[in-house]
Amino acid sequence: MKKTILFATVCSSAFCAFSFPEYDGSLDPFTITQVVRLVKMCDDVKTAKMKVGYPGEFYKPTKEEMKWELSELPIEEKAVVKNGDYYDTTIETVGYIEARCATKPILFVGESIAEMRSSDPRHFEQTTEMVEISKGHWRSVIPLALRYFRFENEVADVRFYENIDRSVVLRGSFDCPEKKLVDIWHASARTMQLCSRHFLIDGVKRDRLPWAGDLSVSLMAAAYIYGDGAVVRRSLAVLEAFKPTVSDVNGLQDYSLWLIISHDLYQLYFADIEFLKTQYPSIKCRLEMFAKRADGDGLIFNDRFNYNSNPFVDWTPEVRANIGDGTIASINMVYKGALDAGVRLAKRVGAHEDAARWAARAENVKKMARKRWLDEKTGLFGPLRYANFYAIEFGVAEKEEYKTIGKALAGKEMPEVGTPYCAYWQNAALVKCGLANVAMENVRRTWGGMLDDGATTFWEGWSAKEKGDEKYVFYKRPFAKSLCHAWSASPSFFFAREIAGIKPTADGWAKWEKNPQPEAAGMKFKIPVNSGEKMIEVALP
Repeated sequence: MKKTILFATVCSSAFCAFSFPEYDGSLDPFTITQVVRLVKMCDDVKTAKMKVGYPGEFYKPTKEEMKWELSELPIEEKAVVKNGDYYDTTIETVGYIEARCATKPILFVGESIAEMRSSDPRHFEQTTEMVEISKGHWRSVIPLALRYFRFENEVADVRFYENIDRSVVLRGSFDCPEKKLVDIWHASARTMQLCSRHFLIDGVKRDRLPWAGDLSVSLMAAAYIYGDGAVVRRSLAVLEAFKPTVSDVNGLQDYSLWLIISHDLYQLYFADIEFLKTQYPSIKCRLEMFAKRADGDGLIFNDRFNYNSNPFVDWTPEVRANIGDGTIASINMVYKGALDAGVRLAKRVGAHEDAARWAARAENVKKMARKRWLDEKTGLFGPLRYANFYAIEFGVAEKEEYKTIGKALAGKEMPEVGTPYCAYWQNAALVKCGLANVAMENVRRTWGGMLDDGATTFWEGWSAKEKGDEKYVFYKRPFAKSLCHAWSASPSFFFAREIAGIKPTADGWAKWEKNPQPEAAGMKFKIPVNSGEKMIEVALP
């Protein structure tokens, strides 16, 4: 069964007629486990086993699951450069490797030279097995994320076939007098191009899955550089397979909130009201479940509903060490944002009673979050950056507090954010605080730093403190870090959305505005709307 049928199934239920009956928590006949397996099976279905993200851990699909598959993406041969004993595609990519050999070739691949040089199978993040497609002609069983590859034995007629979704067309553009910023934009666009497959996935090496928090960033990138919401729509649909009465989205407390925020952003940029009508009962159920999970003040303190879920904010030890002041404070800021998003979604479908109830709840969350976490002496919402920049982003902080919070975010006393994902939201908050110059320097340092380290697409995490091969370490595994990660593609829209202030003020860009910062001088943009049928062009003096 192909993906078109899958999504008809995911989006189908008794409430698709838009009658808003009570939601029973069952969106479709698949469990989310089956949906996740289905996505990952696309890469390794022929071998009837797949690597699921950790060394040595494989999943063998059931006979029933083996009947399902996603449609194949097209392949196109690309030239590679032979460099001594290895091959270089010259840029991060995804594709199949073919070669001729009398015996099975032993293949090693890497997003970095160091990863490609490693021959320890405990450190492999992808399956590099090759299968014989004709006598002496071998092919990798899955499309591999890589820049470099080599063989241990003698091979001939080596070929590489790029495997990306060519229905996703890069239509937007960016230019400015500073070459580094232009290079950053292009690497961001390339990152999104590779991560736009059947869904907007997190990264091309692992996990190759849609994640709701990541989607809040990647869908805006899709809006500004593609103008095509189809891949966003599919991603939202499959993420809604996490049943609100059973589990959190991606098993993470705040990702359930980010999914609601992502629905709101999708409507703002793509105006797909019919899709919203099919999804609204699930959105409503999810927000009502959070009300049941809140404490006596209406705040999310911990999991009160036996969801077997975790709070997640960012990959830093400081967040985990400061659950009370860091993680839970920041999640309640995001909760306020999700409630506000729910109000706007409810109004779009005429559910005014829901909108009024959630607006009142949002106001209470703001009031109680300020009471619990705002330190009158420092003027900050706790000791970490996250709660503070989310307080700016989601309206928990008052405008007269922006100066104090902005100064703290621009300073070095608080621990740095852990990933470019959260760095985007911090930079957006800095712009709101009147510190666009600081935000731009952050972009030059972090994303420019990745380019200086040889990146052609942007990484899952980056720190100037990491040297040599330690830059590739993640999850305590030497090459686990994804070097092409969609949550790091924010420069593809940051310059337009935050620095030039080009944003829709009505769904689908029916109305839009521009409020440029001084740092936007000389910037030029083309932003596609409705798959390029309309092009917004802005040139700033």
